[in-house]
Amino acid sequence: MTIYERVKSTAQTQGLSLKQLESKAGLGDGAIYKWKKYTPRGANIQKVADVLGVSVDYLLGNTDNKHSDYRDRLFETKMLHFIQTLDEFDSSVKTNPFTDFVDQKENEAINEYNELMQLLTIASYDNLEFSEKLLMEKMANYSSRVTTLASSMLDRLTELLHEKETSNNDDKFVLDSHMVEMLNSLTEEQREKTINKAKSYLEGLIAAYEDD
Repeated sequence: MTIYERVKSTAQTQGLSLKQLESKAGLGDGAIYKWKKYTPRGANIQKVADVLGVSVDYLLGNTDNKHSDYRDRLFETKMLHFIQTLDEFDSSVKTNPFTDFVDQKENEAINEYNELMQLLTIASYDNLEFSEKLLMEKMANYSSRVTTLASSMLDRLTELLHEKETSNNDDKFVLDSHMVEMLNSLTEEQREKTINKAKSYLEGLIAAYEDD
């Protein structure tokens, strides 16, 4: 699969036309279509990857893991370390609440919290969702002193997830409206054939997914 084919396929699964993708990525009209014949610049591939929420390596066909790029792995590592620090902070609060070690762990947690806040916008949806669930589970047992910091992070995770969901829904609405307009322009016979072909295509995708 070429980079053009992979970009087009990934965009379609997210309800995006190539024109919409070009607009969101700040590329000119027809820029991605030219990738059929010409190798795009790295900066432009990165822009498209950012919009689609996948790694450059995935678009280049170097991996089948959509979120394998360095930035996403960096976020995952930082988040897990932050939660580990929260655990240690919470343990120290419950066992020796008035020692310097507690203050040390609190400062470590605050520093890691600030670092993560800078990385949240580059995290994939899957990583944000995983972090939200893990943090919610942990918070149930945290002391109030630790919960304050954890809760602030959780609020930001939830906010970003909502933004991504809203953005995806808006894109799908635009595409759906266009499809309805297109179908209405067809004759009844053409419309029925188009719908049947779409059903067959979807059934094939589902069957392939189930086989995997």
